[in-house]
Order: sequence, then C-alpha cells, then structure tokens
Amino acid sequence: MDIKTSIIALKEQLFTSVKLYPVASVFAFIFTVACWVLIDDHRNVVMQKIALSSSLGFFLLSALYHWRKDNLTLGGGALLPLLYYFSMPQAFETDAAFVGKYIVLIATSLILLAVLPFLKKRESNLKFWAWMLNIFLALISGAIFGLILYGSLAGAIKASSVLFEFTINGKYYIYLLVSIMGLFSSHYFLSSLNLRDIDTEKAFYNRFGNFFVKYILTSIASVYALILSGYVLKILLTQEWPNGILVWLSLVFASLSLATYLFWTPFAGKYRKLLIGIALVQLSLLFIAIYLRVSQYGWSTDRYMVAMLGIWFGITFIYLIISTAPKYELPFVVLALFLLISQYGWKLSAYEVSDRSQMHRLMSLLANNSNLSNKTHKTVRCAISSSINLLAQHRNRDLLIEIMPNTIKNYDINHSLNAKNYNGHDFAQFATRELGFNYLNEWECRQNNFYSRFQSRYFSHRWDEPISISGYDNLRLDKNLIGFQKDQEDRPNIIFINENGVGAGEFDISLLAKRLMQTQIVSDKNISSDNFIYSAENADIAIRIYFDRLNINQKGIVTHAQGSVLMRKKYK
Repeated sequence: MDIKTSIIALKEQLFTSVKLYPVASVFAFIFTVACWVLIDDHRNVVMQKIALSSSLGFFLLSALYHWRKDNLTLGGGALLPLLYYFSMPQAFETDAAFVGKYIVLIATSLILLAVLPFLKKRESNLKFWAWMLNIFLALISGAIFGLILYGSLAGAIKASSVLFEFTINGKYYIYLLVSIMGLFSSHYFLSSLNLRDIDTEKAFYNRFGNFFVKYILTSIASVYALILSGYVLKILLTQEWPNGILVWLSLVFASLSLATYLFWTPFAGKYRKLLIGIALVQLSLLFIAIYLRVSQYGWSTDRYMVAMLGIWFGITFIYLIISTAPKYELPFVVLALFLLISQYGWKLSAYEVSDRSQMHRLMSLLANNSNLSNKTHKTVRCAISSSINLLAQHRNRDLLIEIMPNTIKNYDINHSLNAKNYNGHDFAQFATRELGFNYLNEWECRQNNFYSRFQSRYFSHRWDEPISISGYDNLRLDKNLIGFQKDQEDRPNIIFINENGVGAGEFDISLLAKRLMQTQIVSDKNISSDNFIYSAENADIAIRIYFDRLNINQKGIVTHAQGSVLMRKKYK
C-alpha cells in the first residue's frame, strides 16, 4: 500500500467515525473550540466548564452508542453533560473535590463503554476482555499518534520559520496541539471501537503479548505475593499492626492479581484462582490498616475511596473464585455503581461520610481540649487543623456552623465561604487563630514522621518590584546557583560565583537556609522578602542574591537554588 492510499484510507476511517458517532463528534469539536478560547483567555470560567463537560459528553455518548442507538437514548445522554455543566460550582476551582469528581465520571464513562455492549447481548469472557484491551489500546495509540503528528508538523513549521526567516508566536503551537488531540486523536479513538471486528490476537495476544503475560506480568504478581506473604508472617511473629504504606501495596497487589487473572483468560489454568485467593487474604491487611487510620484520624475522601476499592476487590475475588462460569462484565458494572455512589450517593458519598466523620472528630477534640494555644501538644493542634481544613476545602458551611458558629460569623464580616476568591486554607488559618493557636499544615505535622527525613521543603518568592543594581556592576539570572559539584556532600550550601569563566568566590548560605527552615508559616507569601536576600563579599567581589526558588532537605542542605545575582568586582 503506497502513501497516497494510506492517507485516503485513514481519512475515510476518520470520516466514518464522524458518521457513526455524530453526537460524540460534536462534543469533541466543542471541546476543541473551548480549548482554543482558553489559550488566549485561560481564566474564562464559562469555557473551562464547557471544556470539561464536553469531554465528559464525548466519552459518555461513545458508551451509549454501543448500548442503544435510538434518538431517545442518545438525546438523553447528551443532556447529562449539560446537567454536569450547571452542577459545577459558580466559582470554578480545580480543588481536590472537584477534580476527583471529574476523574471518577470519566472513569465511569469508560467502564460503561466496556460493559454496555455486553448487557444487551451475552458474549464470551474472551471477547469482553479483548474489547476492554481494545479500548485501552485505542486510548493509548490515539494519544501517541496524535503526539507524533504534532511533533512532525511542529518541527516542519519551526524548520520553515528558520529557513524563510519569519517568526511564529508560541501560542500557535498550542493551537496545533489542541486541534490534533481534540479532532484527530478523538476520532482515531472512535474509529478503533469496532466490536464486530474484535480479535484477541489483534487486540493483544501476539508474540509480544503472550511473552508479557506469561513471563513479565505473572512474575511481577508472584513477587508481590511473596513480599506480602512474608509481611503477614512478620505481623504474626512481631504482633506489629500494619502501617499506612501497606494500604497502597495491597491495592497494587490486588490490581496486579486481577489484571493477571484477566490477561490469562485465553490460557485458562488453575494458577489464576490461586493468585486471586492469595490477594483476597492480603486484603484483610488493607482493611486492618484502614481501620487503624480511621480510628485515629477519622474518615477522609482518600480513605473512603481506598476502602471502597478494597470492598470491590473483595467482592470481585470471591465471585471469580466461587463461580463456575463468571461473567467478567458484572464486577465492572458493580465498580461503576460504586464510583457513582462515592460521588453522588448523598449520605453515602465520600464527601458526606468524610465531612460527618471530621465533624464528630473536631467536636470531640474541642470538647476534650480547652484553653488552646501554641503551647498545646502538637498532635492536638495538627488534628484540629486537619479537620477544619478538610471541612473548609469541601465548603461544608452547615457543619462548620454547627461546630463553631461564632467563628463563621466573625469570618463572614470580611469574607464568605461562598465567595469566588474563597480559599479553604485561609479559613482554616483564621479558625485556628480564633481558637488560640497558629494553623499547622500537613508538612509541619509530619516533621517528626519517618518519611519526613526523605522530604525537601520548597520555598519561592516573587519579586514584583524591579531589582536595583545601584552599587553593583552587573545583574544576572542564575537557574542553578547550587549545582552538582563534586564536593557538594562534603561542603554543602556553598555557592560558587564565576566571573568570565574563572572562579571568583565561594559563599556559604547555610544561615539563610536555617532561617527559612525555622519558619512555621503556611504560605511562602507570608515569609518576609528579607529571608530571600543574601549579601556577602570577599577580597575580590561583593555579591547580593535575590533568591526566587530554594529546595532545602531535612538536613538543612540546599539541593537547588535559583535567583538573580548582583556582583561588584573589587579593584586593587
């Protein structure tokens, strides 16, 4: 097949996807146009909402098409993104709660795309699994081919601008990327969704796929099984209960076990049930760890989602073990229901459960700890700070009024929980000051945690006013003031200043790093600008550095520094 024939075939394939999925194609076009507008006006709230709701509509209508193609179903499905648009907060914010809901809805739409075709007509498990693989590979290949096309066209445009000596505004490259991903990649994805032509070998099980399943994926799952089995033995011997990291290890192992079970579908074998049986036992550790965390810190949206996934994995594993002829699509239908309940389940939603839990926790803390101050035990201040912050981030005004009505009243004098510029952290800081102590953020509360020794603290400062060079010879921006010098470990926090390629001086900024690390302030905006200025001199030069970025680890070592350097050479 020559190039011309290939291009014509691709064009026909893409236009066929437009004809087969007209409503989904409209949503893809609306998404692209909204993104075009956002390139020039990224604060346009209406376009942000349109982009998010249209992307949801694209995946949702793609799923409904494979269930029922009548106008009533597709028309009703087209209304759902519209309802989602009006359900978004008036003051659009990309906070954790909103982003979480959006991701869950996209995931639910993809699950529906996988299961809906098999609800109206029973097919083999092998075909269902091939269909799921086809969806996954279509997403990946559509994105990869889109990026390749963009890279080729962007490179050609850049080369042309150099050869013919004209300039291209950088934003047009973004226009190109959005157009390709929104119009080409989306329709390539749609064109790959052909259930009738699904073939397991074409979907994945070629020579490479067979090797991956039998020797790589199975080996990884087996290693995880041995590690977690050894950890169970350690718990039995030492009587030490599992910690938080085990939750994520258990979820990873459960996911690997289920993936291995599904990937082994064409080969059958008793090994599959043995592996998910081991994974089912390991889930008990996950529930123990979650119970310990909830009893200590209460429910949060993260713990809710982890517990929900643990329950789903448990139900799925039991079903696959005891059923003689399991239907693969049923567990994923249950997962879609669980995800929807977690976001829109009213009293059972993740946000309602976590907010109620944090309310009771906060009320108990306030009842048992009077006369709060900065001298109150740190664990108490951290617990109160985190509970208030979680409720404030979710804008749960009703629960906050139940707990601290006077604080809400005082806050509303100059602010409002419903204001467009409302920030949950600001309210949490205000509320803890009203209670008698300074707010403690997560980083400050984890300073004594085992993991804190591996963490770095990031500082930044924006210099809004022009930097005066009075008294100095020159000013330069240095993006790597602390580099990877050979003697960095032996002589930390040393800045090497060069003049015309020749070393002119070495300066120690340890005191500046120590001063910054001692700040107990939530936002870098509240740190005085003087803390970001360093002045020093030696026999040859005088310098003054205005830092705008610093990374400092727990040992007080600056691992990265960037700033503007003023320098004056001393003439002898």
